[in-house]
Amino acid sequence: MKEVTFEADKKISRKGQNISQFYIVLSGGAILKNPNDEDRIFMSGDFIDPLSLVTFNSSGDVYAVGKTVLLCGSKEEIVAFMKKHPKVLHHAIIRIIESLSYHLNRNEEINNSVEELLAHLTAKRQFFIDKYPPLIIGEKPLYRKAVSLLRKGDYDGAIAYLESYLSQFANSPLERPVRMFLALAEISREGNDRAIELMLKLLKEAPDYVSKYVHEMLRALGLKESAFVVTFGTPNYSEDFLRYIQDQYSNKLRIIENEMVIFENGTIADAIYFVISGEIRLVKKRENGFLKLKEITKGESFGEIHTLCAGKWDVTAVANKGSKIVVLDKDTFLNTAIKKNPEAGLVLMDYLLNFQKELLHF
Repeated sequence: MKEVTFEADKKISRKGQNISQFYIVLSGGAILKNPNDEDRIFMSGDFIDPLSLVTFNSSGDVYAVGKTVLLCGSKEEIVAFMKKHPKVLHHAIIRIIESLSYHLNRNEEINNSVEELLAHLTAKRQFFIDKYPPLIIGEKPLYRKAVSLLRKGDYDGAIAYLESYLSQFANSPLERPVRMFLALAEISREGNDRAIELMLKLLKEAPDYVSKYVHEMLRALGLKESAFVVTFGTPNYSEDFLRYIQDQYSNKLRIIENEMVIFENGTIADAIYFVISGEIRLVKKRENGFLKLKEITKGESFGEIHTLCAGKWDVTAVANKGSKIVVLDKDTFLNTAIKKNPEAGLVLMDYLLNFQKELLHF
């Protein structure tokens, strides 16, 4: 690692620039400017543009504020430095949480209902043909008929045509929009479990226009933070860290004598849950039943994003009989994961950054 100096107003990186060197402010400061986002200031001890650690692209134009001295290194060098200096790691995680909270609140303002989204997407029928051009004669009529039926509210008819399309043209580019419309049709007729399965599979594939609209579909169902957990899993903490949690916080261990709801959708998120044994089931209540989302099992945790961003639970959690769960509040968790176990802090940072990347559809 080395120190580099930038004079006042000197550009450090430009928006979208592919980067392999990362910076921590030693003195002076830096400002990140993005026309599509709020400006961000980084001062002494801050890691500049944390999101770049997982995108390897600058999130905006970065300029020096006054004469600025930066510590420069590769991703591996910067990560090793933060592991040795938990205070820098703590600063980085707090800045990430601030950015996540900002974007989550902004997205909250633009959510559509399922009905509004259905009307919007079916009106874009030709858009998807243009973006995902079919390969074989016969695809377009079948696709158009299915979307037309969906727009009219004939969900069973739309599903029949969409399934017929998939059985005949499984390798076509247009197949991705077809699966998206199939998920939307299933949601509309309350085929919740199948809809979730279709959407999550689409999200695990390459990001594109379809995945962008699948995110909107999940938000229309009232899923934000949990959509990421269901799709990408829970943080991959080491066994040593999980053993430390269990040993150090035995006074915070809860033993579930009978199956019970441990938190409800819509209530304030105020803790992180570590499953020592047993299982926590995540479900989403809807008018005609439940969306079964995911099971959190032994060695996994849940609630980092919800609680650190001071949000509300977007799911209901049910703990199985006999489960053992350690429950930590925000401050205890951060202190444990950063100051006492910086390796776990790095896992947490990477997890939060990947959520931010997904939230912004990189």
